[in-house]
Amino acid sequence: MKIRAYFVLLAIAVTVPVILVSGWALNMLDENGRGTALRSMHETVRAATLAVDRELYATEIRLRVLATSPDLAAGDMRSLHENMSKASRPLTDGWLVLLDDSGQQIINTRVPFGSPLGPLATGEQISALFKMTGPFVSNLVKGPVSGKLQVGVAVPVQLPNGKRYALAEVMTPALFDRLLDESGIPTSWAQALFDRDGKFIARSPGSESMLGRYARPELIDAARREHTGQIRHHTWEGVESYDVFSHTQRGNWTMAVAAPVAVIDGAGRHAAKIAAIGFLAALLLAGIAAWIFGRRLVQSLDRAAKASAMLARGEMPPLSDSSVAEIFELQRALHRAAELISQERASRHVAELERERLLEVEQQGRLLAEEESKAKDAFLAMLGHELRNPLSAISAGIALIQAAGSASEPALRANEIIARQSAHLERIVDDLLDSARMLAGKITLLKVQLNLGDAVQACVDAVRATGRLDGYTVRLHARPLMVDADPARIDQIINNLLNNALKYTPAGGTIEITLREDDGQALLEIRDSGIGMQPALLERIFDPFVQGTVSLDRAKGGLGIGLTLVKNLVELHGGTVSAQSEGEGAGSCFAVRLPLLPERDIPSVAPVAPVGVSGTSVLLVEDNVDARDMTAELLRWSGYVVTAVASGQQALQAVREQCHTVAVIDIGLPDISGYDLARQLRQSPSTRQMGLVALTGYGLATDVRTARDAGFDVHLVKPVNYQRLAEAIERVRAGQGQSA
Repeated sequence: MKIRAYFVLLAIAVTVPVILVSGWALNMLDENGRGTALRSMHETVRAATLAVDRELYATEIRLRVLATSPDLAAGDMRSLHENMSKASRPLTDGWLVLLDDSGQQIINTRVPFGSPLGPLATGEQISALFKMTGPFVSNLVKGPVSGKLQVGVAVPVQLPNGKRYALAEVMTPALFDRLLDESGIPTSWAQALFDRDGKFIARSPGSESMLGRYARPELIDAARREHTGQIRHHTWEGVESYDVFSHTQRGNWTMAVAAPVAVIDGAGRHAAKIAAIGFLAALLLAGIAAWIFGRRLVQSLDRAAKASAMLARGEMPPLSDSSVAEIFELQRALHRAAELISQERASRHVAELERERLLEVEQQGRLLAEEESKAKDAFLAMLGHELRNPLSAISAGIALIQAAGSASEPALRANEIIARQSAHLERIVDDLLDSARMLAGKITLLKVQLNLGDAVQACVDAVRATGRLDGYTVRLHARPLMVDADPARIDQIINNLLNNALKYTPAGGTIEITLREDDGQALLEIRDSGIGMQPALLERIFDPFVQGTVSLDRAKGGLGIGLTLVKNLVELHGGTVSAQSEGEGAGSCFAVRLPLLPERDIPSVAPVAPVGVSGTSVLLVEDNVDARDMTAELLRWSGYVVTAVASGQQALQAVREQCHTVAVIDIGLPDISGYDLARQLRQSPSTRQMGLVALTGYGLATDVRTARDAGFDVHLVKPVNYQRLAEAIERVRAGQGQSA
């Protein structure tokens, strides 16, 4: 076969895979363009939703400030009307209204004071308002007087003299039209705000014509099913669009932004089209260049062949010029052969001398490293010695107090203070660390089936052993109730609530602890006869750094984060916590509700045994040293034969050297990603049947799909407990993968 034929075959062999891979890459480029555009739409919807929530929250704050007006408490309605008029928006946006507990309007800033006003709500509606925990945000309704569409926000007002009012702000859709206009979305897009029934409060474009109409049924259904999401449908204008929606926190309204499918898909397709044109142009130019260079190469090879024939006949071949440098060097090689052999021998001698020099340098470096290691060990020993000196002095001082004056009143008092303040400092540090972890989202629960009654009893006994319950009457009524919970965090919840009761209950008071079943839940109540709380404090008692009244000396200390931590830990367990008090001096009651563990879900007590199968070979690929070492040790403890490596290339080397049954692979590796490693393992005949488990910090639905597409059998999200990891290994070993 001639060399031209080889060039043709080479071009085909290179071009076909490039075309296939390029088609796949262009498709991915199209998908990525669409995904980027949709993520941008989600961010736009979130920003618009926050703007509406911010407006509703500002309205609520304005109403709550007016509720504290001394004019309202004094019954000076004329002065209150003036203040409300000053705080009111322009009439094009809304006005303020004051109602009594029968629903009759007392003040309406839309009209002068003293103008006859009719009822705006019923007494039942006002009563329902007082039962709500927050403000009431209405749907889009027609005003009883103006007959125009409007929305309202109302808050209850309870005066100390027993009178009840409702403060409300009525807002026109024009206010929300301006919010939509300020969002800055493209003119070809549509955005809308509709209420809980699906009626448009504001819409752009077509605000006036669409006001009060219902949104598309498929969009209303999707918004009722999910808090945030997207659908593909036709808008009222008949344009096929991607519609992204999200709910407001107040009023549960829905904000939606629709972008034409042609716009969203067009960006990625345009980029893919440009890339395809560039690729085809590159292939054409490469083909032309290959033909020209191949022709020159064939001519040069012909001349080299003639020169070789002349050399075989004993003739001196001419040193003819060649456009190919390699062929020209081939012709000169016969003349330079002897010279090159001599140069090679000299170079080998020089290289040997250099190797010996490098070996000597390496030995010197090793000695220096050993000396530095010894110096480091000496420093650590000195540091430990210096740290032990003050600790020994403190321990000796405490022992001396106990030995020399153990029977004296001051010594006993000093020991009690040291123990109590040390425990107090430890609780503060623990609360601060847990609060920091909670804010960072790093608290992980280790749940087991727990007898909540035993946990409550153990906590009370522990506090009683410290002597802190001396001087108090403590009543405990706890029945056995099983919950799925983290024992350490449950102890933390109970201890914080008990410490709170002790802090605000004077000596001689009563603390009553009750645990019972209520409406299918475990109800834990801690009631005290302490100083109680005002309603204003009750509303914020679980906020960070909020505390009840304490003396200036802060004898009982605290940072105001204990109850915040309680609320967060209870909610992590799927429960709720609430506080009640009848006022100052009437004591307080904190109630914790946790889901009960159904009897059918309570497993029989059996010894925990490793789930691993002895002899099963597992390849662990993890670049984090601590995570790799700990996971490998746990797997070896269960009987697995474990090979632990830190990169994708090391993993490929390991599978070439040894056969493994299962591979547990981290996605974020330093050289190649876990996805690429999984694809290579699936492509190789020797590792195609290996079970693959993805262990990653990425847990979105798209990440799970990407892992499956790459060839993983199981997708696990960090942090994962050992039991789940072992079960996943056994499942893929048995051929039961494809789970996440």
